[in-house]
Amino acid sequence: MYAWCVAVHKNGVQLTHEAPPNSKLMSQPPHDWTLGQAAILHYTWGTLYFKDGKEFWRFDKRDWTAKEHELKVPQFKLPPQPWQEGWKLQDGMAINKQLHETMIAMLTQM
Repeated sequence: MYAWCVAVHKNGVQLTHEAPPNSKLMSQPPHDWTLGQAAILHYTWGTLYFKDGKEFWRFDKRDWTAKEHELKVPQFKLPPQPWQEGWKLQDGMAINKQLHETMIAMLTQM
């Protein structure tokens, strides 16, 4: 990704930046709550669910980088259902129902 950014700059390519949910390129959950108009989902950082200060569910791409996972993608555990008020991310941001549904959609489409 870094090399792509440098190449774009060095070659004077003009890009249009559209912020989610209007971006036609990508959405980055959990930072972005919804896919919106994006064509792809990009997993920038992990999604860790907390309730009362304790982690109870997680999806972090870094947990799945071992060779055995690269050769055979595992079935990912989905976030618990139904969504509940009061869940938070690792940074303290509240998990709304829209983000919760986006996480489920993301993991079921992989």
